[in-house]
Amino acid sequence: MSINHFDNELVSVIIRFHDIKRIDYLDQCLFSLVGQQYDEVEVIIATQNFGEAETRRVNQTIERYASYLTAIRAINVTLDRPGDARSTLINNGISAATGRYLAFLDYDDTVYANIYSTLISQIKKTGCAIALGGTNRVDYFVAGGQRHKKTKNRLFGDAPKLAFFVENQYPIHSYVIDRNAIDKEHFYFDSGQSRNEDYAFLLRILAQYPSDDSFAATPMCDYYINVDGGNTILAYGATATDRAKWRQAQNYVDDVKRSLIIETNVDDIRNLYEWSKDRNVNHDSAAKIQQLQADVELSDNRIKNYETMIGKLVAQLPPGNVPATVVIDAINSSRNGEARIVGWAVGRNNTPLSFLIFRSASQPDAMSVATLLPRLDVAAHIGSDQQMFGYDVTVPFIDTYDVKFIDAAGVIYESKVEMQ
Repeated sequence: MSINHFDNELVSVIIRFHDIKRIDYLDQCLFSLVGQQYDEVEVIIATQNFGEAETRRVNQTIERYASYLTAIRAINVTLDRPGDARSTLINNGISAATGRYLAFLDYDDTVYANIYSTLISQIKKTGCAIALGGTNRVDYFVAGGQRHKKTKNRLFGDAPKLAFFVENQYPIHSYVIDRNAIDKEHFYFDSGQSRNEDYAFLLRILAQYPSDDSFAATPMCDYYINVDGGNTILAYGATATDRAKWRQAQNYVDDVKRSLIIETNVDDIRNLYEWSKDRNVNHDSAAKIQQLQADVELSDNRIKNYETMIGKLVAQLPPGNVPATVVIDAINSSRNGEARIVGWAVGRNNTPLSFLIFRSASQPDAMSVATLLPRLDVAAHIGSDQQMFGYDVTVPFIDTYDVKFIDAAGVIYESKVEMQ
């Protein structure tokens, strides 16, 4: 492990800027930095293939704010070919930064005066490697060359800790990192990505280092979204080409998630489940949580086995009151006193399975988590394009089992199986 050793209290703020036509946005961005309550602020603006005239305009903008900041400068990144090189820009900014603390800011967003003083104070107080703040989303439209606010609302804020591993809760300018607490090798953005590159970076950091989210519900910055589609997000009438690029970006993030090992506990998983019932995450919360649980290995000192953890969680949930179809195709007993049960289950509105456990009515500790299987015959019978209706589980051959399962819509069901 190679750790940085910065002997200063400086926060380096890296801004990537590639479109000189939006110099007014950069001006507003810098204006939000000069009013910071934190005294030691270094600003590095990474530009892309700027010529002499463009560089001059950036420097003229910088000069207006130089006396209010500890340091501010622009670095021009020369690339062989045009294109969106945002990851390369930010990597060059990281290399040029001299501060112990690191923050990022896109040129079209702004931060509040207390963000760095608050989050750096949390880092010192808790010893965490990264402190996270809340965000307001500002939807705007452009008229007469100026941005006009349409709506302003808090972005996320009440989500539990693990929700970040379902979808990105933190824009790139909503956190501060202590570089002295993180391996140098983890300070990189994937230069091959121009979408979700910030999410992938933060996934790796939050999975490996202690974090503090005490101020996640307190807005400390504005995230500007152009309702005409000017941002690099999938929204507002995206074209087929845009959707294809975002599918590739989502596949990239899914691969990153599969590579992660995170530490958690039953309470965190339970909070995630409760949150998923109350909030629709991009119209597919249950499926995303199921994907998270399939992709990320979860462990802590008390519970080493992922399936055991999920089983204990489901066993603690209150009884469901919605009828469900639970069918047993076969029960095969073995000489060692166990029984293998194979069957299928369908939730309300023909929803497939998400989790299924068998728990002994007389011996609560006798509990088994079923392996979920595709059942094309069931899917064809009920006319569903989903497949995960089947299950296969081995349990001790004793009395009666309470069966609990959660379907892909997040609904809890219960039934009973008589082992006679």
